[in-house]
Amino acid sequence: MKKQGEFQTTHDPNTGLLDGTIEAEVFELDPPQPTNIIRTDKEWYVQVDWTLEGQEVPCWAGTWNLQAHLETMGPGTDISHPDPPKQITLNQGTTYSEQVRFASGTVPAGAYKLVVTLTYDDILSDPGPLAAYVEGPMLQFYEP
Repeated sequence: MKKQGEFQTTHDPNTGLLDGTIEAEVFELDPPQPTNIIRTDKEWYVQVDWTLEGQEVPCWAGTWNLQAHLETMGPGTDISHPDPPKQITLNQGTTYSEQVRFASGTVPAGAYKLVVTLTYDDILSDPGPLAAYVEGPMLQFYEP
């Protein structure tokens, strides 16, 4: 199920200067299909789509940092993937679409809460005032 998240800037979204949207959905491969229940021996991914909108979009340059976090619900270890985050260059466009892929065997059996984070670094690689996140669904991983 596709989940919408929060996009935050230092501007009031009602000004039309800068705003955005973000959403994420989990897919198991072979065949690709949306799911919240994933076999530990299957490759899977999080599809993340976001937009940047407003009059200031052409003024922004730098890098997006995309990462998926799995918080274990019970015993186990939390996972942040990829580590370091996947970097995507701002292309002066308004629409972005990326996948965070997980190889089979990356996540042990158990229940996890998914959170996708998107942060911004300026052209000097300093953190900037754009961030977004999606609190995803609970995911259940099981051994076949």
